[in-house]
Amino acid sequence: MHTTQLHTIVMRRVYYSFALRLATHTTTLYLAILAVSVYALGYFVHVQAVLNTAAQVPAGEFGPFILRLLANTDGITLVVLGVIIMTSLSIPFSLPNYQRTLRPQAA
Repeated sequence: MHTTQLHTIVMRRVYYSFALRLATHTTTLYLAILAVSVYALGYFVHVQAVLNTAAQVPAGEFGPFILRLLANTDGITLVVLGVIIMTSLSIPFSLPNYQRTLRPQAA
């Protein structure tokens, strides 16, 4: 076996292991759930109509408008919205903690 062939085989295994590690990471799962949930929300809710209606609401009445909007929403839409909110809030906790400092670490 030549050096080039061996290098190709080893690098292919490295790429496969990296892809597998990336695909099974918690953040990847959260982002996939978030993407599916946002797509489902767009399927259940006509977003342009909601934005047009929200643009017509005076600034002082925006809070009660949101409450009326949520009170008159279907259950499945509320569940999807809850999944989006919970997933968005949990993504920062799934990210790895890196030390970001300009000073070198003391040995």
